[in-house]
Amino acid sequence: MKRPVLALDVDPSDSAAMVAEFRQLVPGGAYSFALDPGGAIAQRYGVRALEESVVASPAGALAFHNTTPPTVATLELELERVAAG
Repeated sequence: MKRPVLALDVDPSDSAAMVAEFRQLVPGGAYSFALDPGGAIAQRYGVRALEESVVASPAGALAFHNTTPPTVATLELELERVAAG
């Protein structure tokens, strides 16, 4: 099942050009990308380090927060769980 996914770059040293370059590495344009230059979104979800990952519901509720890089399988499972409601 294809799900809408937003990959959010929270590194304050990254630029829009860097995000655009990274976007080219993602096959098929499967994700949307955005910057969080002021850190407001990262702060909302309690992200304190670059290696953290979160999954939020379409309504914005925090559904998953991992402080170490999760596996692709773990992220897929969490995305499926959120999609199922």
